[in-house]
Amino acid sequence: MTYRGNILIAKEKNPVSAIKGNVPPTSKNRFTGERTSVPAGTVVMCVYEHLAPADAFSARREGQPINPYLFILYGEKTWEANPHSYGIVQPSEVLKDKTVCFTGEDKAGREYWKAIVEACGGINVSGVSRDTSFLVMADKNSKSTKAQSAARYGTTRLSYEEFQKMIESS
Repeated sequence: MTYRGNILIAKEKNPVSAIKGNVPPTSKNRFTGERTSVPAGTVVMCVYEHLAPADAFSARREGQPINPYLFILYGEKTWEANPHSYGIVQPSEVLKDKTVCFTGEDKAGREYWKAIVEACGGINVSGVSRDTSFLVMADKNSKSTKAQSAARYGTTRLSYEEFQKMIESS
C-alpha cells in the first residue's frame, strides 16, 4: 500500500519521533530527539514513505534502512511513524457536496486542510457566499470580511480544532 501524499488516520495511539529539516530521510542523523504520541483517530498527511526493501542484505550493505517508515505532518512538525499504525482516509460523506472556506493561519498549513476537505468529498472555496457550508477560522472572534459574510449568510463557523473533530468523528 502506498501512503505518500495521502491523508492518513491513526488506527491506534502510537509513538513518533521528530525529524530534522533538510536532512536526507535515510540519514541516521535525521532525528531531533523529540518524541510524542499521536492519538488514535488523528488525521495526518504522509509526506514521505520508505518501503521495506525486497533484499534486506543488499540494503544493509548499501547503508539503506531495512524497516518501512512514514514521515507525517502532525501539528507543526514532521515526524517519523510506523506505517502499520495508519490507514488511508477513505473518501468520507461528512463533507460530500459541502463547500469549505478557510480564514487565518493554522500551524498545519492551508494546503493540509484543503487536502483533508478533498479527501472527505468537500469543495474548497476562496470566499464566503450564500452557498458556503463552513468557514473554518483561526480566530472565531475575528471581524474579517469572511467572518462578517459568514454571519450575514448564516454559514457555520468552526475553529480548526472543531473542524478536525468533525472530520474525525465521521
